[in-house]
Amino acid sequence: MPRIDLRPREVSDLEMIANGAFSPLEGFMCEDDYTAVRGNKHLASGLPWTIPITLSTTDEIAGGLSEGSDIALYSDDHLLGVLHLRQKYRYDKQREAERVYLTEDLTNGPNDADNTYGWAKLMAEFTLKAYAKEHGIGAASCRYFTVYGPRGVENHAVIAMIARAFLKQDPFEIWGDGTQIRNWTYIDDIVEGTILAGEKISDGTAVNLGTMERITVLDCARMVCEFTGHQAEIKKRPEMPTGPLNRVADNALAKRLLAWEPKVPFREGLKRTIDWYFGAKNRDDVQRTFGRMLTER
Repeated sequence: MPRIDLRPREVSDLEMIANGAFSPLEGFMCEDDYTAVRGNKHLASGLPWTIPITLSTTDEIAGGLSEGSDIALYSDDHLLGVLHLRQKYRYDKQREAERVYLTEDLTNGPNDADNTYGWAKLMAEFTLKAYAKEHGIGAASCRYFTVYGPRGVENHAVIAMIARAFLKQDPFEIWGDGTQIRNWTYIDDIVEGTILAGEKISDGTAVNLGTMERITVLDCARMVCEFTGHQAEIKKRPEMPTGPLNRVADNALAKRLLAWEPKVPFREGLKRTIDWYFGAKNRDDVQRTFGRMLTER
């Protein structure tokens, strides 16, 4: 039986399919669904959907696969399941990466950034690079993408959702319509990438430190409720601030310069963070400060 070794993102997708979190999907997307999602954020059936759920592989491996055959899916030499291949198709990975993922050179000009805080960070990068060039100061810029993990605080979306479950809030509120996409990156991976950047970059080059695993806010909320056993109605608050609708890193440059890539899939990192939060926090203290933490900076 042919074999495919899954990447962490694909393992996470497979788990979501298996436990019904990606219902009505019962497998990876067919070409019609994929094209519809990339074109207008709907499945071919018309159901709203924002994330491509595909199983990618190399041309060499794909060439040996036949429609109608079964394929063994592995991760770290562990058999996770058997996929019945109904359809294989090709898409332009470079074009899709440019549409979906943020690369470092998108700031080379004309420069763009998200609101005031984005411009402040971009100007700091330019200043640092100028000092490195003019004065020989060793420097590196790390662009952190939606970091989460133990010791996080409730003004961060993931920690706020964990806090809602900790406080047993019902309804369980999420800001926006839940389709906002993030690439939440676990703190241990960020620390490792930062150390490597300091060791291997000296000219002020900026690198993205973030996973390419794409998770919607709604999916995150569902996972928090699943892992904490919190049964509540999820209430969407579209009138509240949502931030960018899509914020995901392309980490190819970090892989090339630093030999770095994230090791912790979101589901695993979320479980670790929940375990820390529930073990470290006092319910009365969280209840007293939670409302303020959501809005104050």
